[in-house]
Amino acid sequence: MPVNSFDNYPMSWKPDKNALKRPFYKSLASLLEQDITNGF
Repeated sequence: MPVNSFDNYPMSWKPDKNALKRPFYKSLASLLEQDITNGF
């Protein structure tokens, strides 16, 4: 598996790659928060 690949990774949550903006850590935190709030 490539180091920075989400493909075939055993996680139930995957971020929308098209919604990521810099800085990535803030974008990931925001996307995760939104999905938790919405029950995904």
